[in-house]
Amino acid sequence: MKAFEITKKTQDKMKKLLESDVPFIILYHWKQCGHCIALMPVWKKFVLHSKMPSCSVEYSNIELLPAKLRDVRGFPTIQIIKKGKVINNYMGDRSEASLVEFVKKYLPVQN
Repeated sequence: MKAFEITKKTQDKMKKLLESDVPFIILYHWKQCGHCIALMPVWKKFVLHSKMPSCSVEYSNIELLPAKLRDVRGFPTIQIIKKGKVINNYMGDRSEASLVEFVKKYLPVQN
């Protein structure tokens, strides 16, 4: 699945991800946050090459997420979600290499 921004138009895609057994990565961001603005080029490059399903949500659309996924304490926040639950919060630096390393353990093993 191609990376997407969560909006009213993409709610169905989000619902499918939440119901899936496949983990996905989500970026919570705010359009007025300097750290978020600085991260966006890295995030776009990361999702372009990542094998993990990914999406992002801007603060003004956070109400489109289930309540249990809205408890974000700062921006940017990056999480791994599986079956509608947060399974890990990203705490690394804001580099593509660090994001790639973070998601590796959640990707299916390739034979």
